[in-house]
Amino acid sequence: MNTRFEELASQTKLQGWQHDVDAFKKFNKQRNELLHHGDPAVSITVSVTEDEVRHFQDLVERYISLVLFGDAQVYPDHWIRRPAKSNETQEPG
Repeated sequence: MNTRFEELASQTKLQGWQHDVDAFKKFNKQRNELLHHGDPAVSITVSVTEDEVRHFQDLVERYISLVLFGDAQVYPDHWIRRPAKSNETQEPG
């Protein structure tokens, strides 16, 4: 999955795509550890901040929009607080 996502990101070159690849690798690693660990007796704790969840949601929405609709426009949502861009703060919706 990492390679396929990296190929998509490098082909489309959305703003910040290199960071998207790094973030995707991190989230995919966490997913794989949770799903494929192999020993049900072992407890795994994953710490994810609210901001990381927002960033991952934003990443997913942009690339799905790109693949389905041909652009990465993700429209504001009253209920979803987007991650702040650099040097910007964002108020809750």
